[in-house]
Amino acid sequence: MSNLQFVFKATALSLAGAILVGYGVGHLLADRWHVTTTHTLKADPERVAAALLDLATWEHWYGAKVDLGNPTRVEVQGQAGMVGHTLVWSGPLGEARLRLAAIEPGAVAYDYGVRNKDGSTGGTGTGRIEYGKSPDGCTVRWTDRGAWDNVMLRWFGWFGALQDRCQQIHDASLTGLERHLEDVARAGPAKAAAAGSAETPK
Repeated sequence: MSNLQFVFKATALSLAGAILVGYGVGHLLADRWHVTTTHTLKADPERVAAALLDLATWEHWYGAKVDLGNPTRVEVQGQAGMVGHTLVWSGPLGEARLRLAAIEPGAVAYDYGVRNKDGSTGGTGTGRIEYGKSPDGCTVRWTDRGAWDNVMLRWFGWFGALQDRCQQIHDASLTGLERHLEDVARAGPAKAAAAGSAETPK
């Protein structure tokens, strides 16, 4: 056997071994997350509820940026404040959906899922956001749990620290929600003043 053939065989065996090890270890890696985050927002619970129940507003403050290839389109389906109201992202790589699954006094629950272009499932999960009045405004408690559905995504989740990433999304989302509500509150009086100045004197 020539040196070249020996090197080629050794390289091939090494690559095969690495693939088998990676596949085996991938099955041992954590494939799910469960994160709970609590923040106090300077806002009334009624305004917080209005934003949570209208998925059209989530584009302004939701911290998870969904990228399904260029272009990734966003569509809101169903009626705001009703079970079944859905936020849909679609692109060349597949489709992701976040749907209001339950609405209760002081809480909203949702489910979400990703479907790849080939029809396979990329991941699924559920979430629950509870909100209530507090001395400083509105306390929000956000619980999120989900799972990756294939080995490659488990490796991605391990290297990207799934728990930490979900925590970052919660923190960014709740900070963004507070800013969004502040912007809406500031825009309200400005719109009212503009409407008043545009009225025709009687």
